[in-house]
Amino acid sequence: MKTKNMSALTTTFKWMSIAAAVAGVVACGGGGGDSGPSTTTMSITGTAATGKALDGAVVTVSCASGTGSATANATGGYTVSIQNGQGPCLLTATKGNTVLRSVAPGAGVANVTPLTDLLVEFLATRAGTTPANLLSNANGKALLSDANALNDGQTKVAAFLQTTYGVTLSSANFLTVSITPPTPGATQSASDKDLDLLLARGIVSSNGVPATTVVSNVKTEGQKQPYVAPTGATGTAR
Repeated sequence: MKTKNMSALTTTFKWMSIAAAVAGVVACGGGGGDSGPSTTTMSITGTAATGKALDGAVVTVSCASGTGSATANATGGYTVSIQNGQGPCLLTATKGNTVLRSVAPGAGVANVTPLTDLLVEFLATRAGTTPANLLSNANGKALLSDANALNDGQTKVAAFLQTTYGVTLSSANFLTVSITPPTPGATQSASDKDLDLLLARGIVSSNGVPATTVVSNVKTEGQKQPYVAPTGATGTAR
């Protein structure tokens, strides 16, 4: 009788030990379970240029969720990666007294040039806000997330330059077109020559920033076409 009781007691202690061990593994996150929330990386890449590469420019990206920055290389190329980032995003490239802006609905390509700076002014005016408040303004945020609106904006800015200043761009998709500034061993692309033409026509000042009168005129164009967000627009993109 005594032997049976001891055997039963030993078995009970074994099960208690196993249960305690399992509980300890679970508490430590072991056993192949969920080790925590997963993370994703949103990357935005492009070229910062004014006709020449903005090498060394600091490119800062501020998004609906997340921020990041990178330094442009010798050809103006940059890549900014943001952990758990969520678009849309507003970009700023700064080198000395040259400050240019751009936009991105989410991950992908976004150049930063005098043309994209004019686009930002045009879009902000359409949304009824300022470039600095594009992300905090509900209408502005929805516009930046609207791929059709961004494409239309580029087309409208290109048409504005042609009609007002007689400049015909090689591509109306200047936000994402491949740009190759004149650097040793590289042939200057047509899209970069467009930027040289803007300077030659006085549309862009000597520091690569759009002239004040041109900015004023493009904002006037934007006021003629106020943006109305599509029904159900969330203003977010990845």
